Amino acid sequence: MELLDGIEYLMVQEAAALKGVTPQGVYGAIRSGRVPVRKIGKSVFVTVSDIQAWEPAGHGGKRPGQGRKKRLETLTEARK
Repeated sequence: MELLDGIEYLMVQEAAALKGVTPQGVYGAIRSGRVPVRKIGKSVFVTVSDIQAWEPAGHGGKRPGQGRKKRLETLTEARK
């Protein structure tokens, strides 16, 4: 954590660890404008308060039990 101008900042990797997401997830939020950044040289920093306020949308993959039902499950339910 860095303290700049009296504000606590995190590097992207630290912010990702704090929220339990990958650094790519944080970069995605930065690109979409959901998390503002401050660049110093080539380093990217985000404020602790902005990261705490950000709610990740979740991962893009399907979780077990989500998505389309298997054909057998659909046929079984149709017969009930």
